[in-house]
Amino acid sequence: MTPRTVPAPETWGIGVVGSEAWPVSPADIADETESAVEHLRVLGIRDGGLVLIVSRLAETIHVAPLEMAAGRLDARWSSCDATEGDAFRTASLVRQLSPDAVIGINEMIVNAVPSHTFDEVPVVAVTDRVARDAISSSRWWLRLGPTSAFECEVRAGAHHDADRWAVDQLAGEIVVTNRANRLTPARQLPTGVRGSVVDEPCACGRTTPRVLPS
Repeated sequence: MTPRTVPAPETWGIGVVGSEAWPVSPADIADETESAVEHLRVLGIRDGGLVLIVSRLAETIHVAPLEMAAGRLDARWSSCDATEGDAFRTASLVRQLSPDAVIGINEMIVNAVPSHTFDEVPVVAVTDRVARDAISSSRWWLRLGPTSAFECEVRAGAHHDADRWAVDQLAGEIVVTNRANRLTPARQLPTGVRGSVVDEPCACGRTTPRVLPS
């Protein structure tokens, strides 16, 4: 009997962008992984390194490329929930694992753990202003619609993959448009991020636009 071939599903998963369900395909995730490899390099992740990713289930479409990118760099990753109730586990993993970078720290977590929790972490990527101001080593992690942007060591705005996404500012809000094919197209999609687009070259050497939250 000839085995039946089952076609791969078009949809890899469904994330949340703003208040909307956002389907993504396996090709979308693979393409975002290419971007995430460079993001992790900028955060200092190298062969044998370790990154701790703090997130919510709704952020899977942003997190999965980071996890896959860690594997591409022969690095390791661990995870926990970006909630007040799981903040104790974030602090415990920071102590036990001594990660090279922690991604996804927010106001709930910094308010629930000892103030010195992240003092020894080289890079902490944060998602809101309270966490940004509370942690000296913080850099922005911005979820721009279905893609991500990360701040480099200059700390003068978050870099996105300009080959795959265009960013603009409309009435003080950052909007994104996909340049690469995506299962769910985005055309000047509002991201909920208030800020500006900086066109001048960054001191790190990159010449593409970056996003500076307000």
